[in-house]
Amino acid sequence: EAFNFTVPAGWFQSLNAVFIIVFAPIFASAWVWLARRHLEPSIPTKFALGLMILGSGFLVMFFAAKLVAGGSSAAPTWLIMTYLLHTFGELCLSPVGLSSVTKLAPKRFVGQMMGIWFLAASLGNLIAGLLAGGFRADAVDQMPSLYLQIVMSTVGAGLLLEMEFRRENFDEMRSWTEPADHILELRMEDLTTKPYEHMLQIFDHLGLVDQDEYTPAKRAELFFAKVCR
Repeated sequence: EAFNFTVPAGWFQSLNAVFIIVFAPIFASAWVWLARRHLEPSIPTKFALGLMILGSGFLVMFFAAKLVAGGSSAAPTWLIMTYLLHTFGELCLSPVGLSSVTKLAPKRFVGQMMGIWFLAASLGNLIAGLLAGGFRADAVDQMPSLYLQIVMSTVGAGLLLEMEFRRENFDEMRSWTEPADHILELRMEDLTTKPYEHMLQIFDHLGLVDQDEYTPAKRAELFFAKVCR
């Protein structure tokens, strides 16, 4: 209730749409700004960030539910903050996912991949509906634990996604340090006096294509493309 006017509960459903309209340009500009400075997070990191922000929104509801379970009233600001955090999480996940599907899917299967994306979203809505069935008005004392379970599952999923992505990157980087260590073993005078001979040795160690099929300039291009990708 505000200014002697009772705000209908259904009006809060429009908060998500309003927040998306307001903050979508800000998020889009932020990704572009970070990309220009080579600081833009990867797609899996954005997904993980979206899941963790989603969990933080449910963490707000956890504290609000504890107030209600203790006999106090929860202000509408708790719900507004939850919708705001959920919108931030959605902006980190939904548009990024749609963009990545169109970029990574083969051209002949973009439509099918988009359909699978929305099918996954529908399954998520189904799971959300099943979880929401556990909330009952006559069991308010159980709501804090239910919200906490959602927080743990969403934040945990985001952390696992980020850890797995970083592990894969670490394994790939470690695989590239092996030839780098081999290169460092070459003496500097050898590289300056016999560069072509040792370049062939480096190429052979890196497992590149047959050197005889390419000119020296092409071999150098392939070398830097593989080492610096």
